Amino acid sequence: MHTDFIMSDMMEVLDDGLRCMESLGTDFMHYPVCEYMMQSLFLRLTGYQEQKLKCIMWHLATWDFDVRYNLVGGRINIGEASNKDHKNLIYKHLVEGIKNSGAKFETPEIKDIQSQISNIALELTIRFGNSVFSRWLPREFEMFKKFTGMVKATEDGYFRSESSCFGKDSIIEQAHELAYNQRNRCAHNTWSYQRNTQSLQKLIADTRGADNYFSMIFILMLIDNVFVRTYHTFHTKVLHRSNRLYDK
Repeated sequence: MHTDFIMSDMMEVLDDGLRCMESLGTDFMHYPVCEYMMQSLFLRLTGYQEQKLKCIMWHLATWDFDVRYNLVGGRINIGEASNKDHKNLIYKHLVEGIKNSGAKFETPEIKDIQSQISNIALELTIRFGNSVFSRWLPREFEMFKKFTGMVKATEDGYFRSESSCFGKDSIIEQAHELAYNQRNRCAHNTWSYQRNTQSLQKLIADTRGADNYFSMIFILMLIDNVFVRTYHTFHTKVLHRSNRLYDK
């Protein structure tokens, strides 16, 4: 059930969007397309991730009848699987599913997490750097590169907690909040009655460089990395073992 989708790489969704933009130039007449296409690509990625997390929860409910009972009865509420609390709730249940089966769950080592962060940042830097977006939005692209350099693996941070995929990393958590708010603005078209440009105060306040589409997509990729790797553990240690026992 949907395992291939859950294990799929969100980078492929990004690549599809970037390929669609290859025919556009960087001249002034094409610039108005930039915000529209960035919004479309960002929403496609957020929607893709939300559906993936819902599929993970239904897999858990298929395997664990208590989770199914509480999920169907509304006692477990994951909403659209878009905000921080809902994502952490799904992650917590996924980890508990592994542990309750008797399998061992271990968070990755610090050096492994740092390698994951660096690889995701590098892949996005290459992809965006070769795209028209980095030429249309040079300041935002430089801020994105600055921001990725600030995200570091720590003992109690990203991917080091059993109850939160953010851990106690305030940088990632605050950046996700920006991405979540932007997701809501784009999805519900709240800009239709607001100014469609940021205030100078807001631009100045973004000293970390997280308030741009490049950095927001980076955060989505980090979250996807956590769920894909953790679900892989659940699938191999729990579901495969249960199927083998059933076959016997």
